[in-house]
Amino acid sequence: MNKKTIILVEDNPENANYMQTILTKEAFEVITGVATYEQALVAINELQPILVLIDIQLNKKKDGVDIGNYLLELGTTPFIYVSSCTDPENIERVKATRPYGFLVKPFKPIDLTTTVAIVISNFKYRNIEITSKNFTSNNNHIPFVLQQVITYIDQNLDKKIEVNQLVALTNWEQRNFRRIFMKYLLFSPYQYVIALKIERSLSLLKNPEIPMNQIALELGFKNYSNFFVAFKKNRNETPEDYRNKQFFK
Repeated sequence: MNKKTIILVEDNPENANYMQTILTKEAFEVITGVATYEQALVAINELQPILVLIDIQLNKKKDGVDIGNYLLELGTTPFIYVSSCTDPENIERVKATRPYGFLVKPFKPIDLTTTVAIVISNFKYRNIEITSKNFTSNNNHIPFVLQQVITYIDQNLDKKIEVNQLVALTNWEQRNFRRIFMKYLLFSPYQYVIALKIERSLSLLKNPEIPMNQIALELGFKNYSNFFVAFKKNRNETPEDYRNKQFFK
């Protein structure tokens, strides 16, 4: 994830320039010119922004709420709606996507900068807290099928685990699988898998004789670079920092 990049999904150039000017002063790189659902998905996947700001009305078949649904399922990027659409119908659609914020147009510059700062901070510490949770399948309220998925994840952390592999263990469609998974575990399947891998890496990092690259491969990461990025994102420190702290306590 690019820690300074914000994607702005807005089809009104004047509004886009206004927000870009405000956020650029806060040292963010603001990507504009993204005005459709399709353009938004391409930009999100290619740039991996720290935040996405979404206007609801895009004058297209798929609007900002559809982008919100996509980000909800993705589960790796926070998003804020910036819109004048406050009618009950749209608000109900917005609520279903569980956004991290909603700014009503028009707004003051301080409203935008404050909301952005709080959302980014909350999302960062939410990711850190993931690894401190007890990830077990002992919760009797979790559906049996989902418990089987959790067991599969736990037993295959040494491999690369794709979401479609997990969906195949159930009779659910992928959209329903993601929704049910997040309902009971609060995180997306991808976040859950990465968090478990990072949690398991902690015990390995305490042994200075195990090379970092070996730890990465044993946990199913393609290379050490991927492990490094995931570890730092989840714990706000590098694997080296964590290992060094174990010997200076």
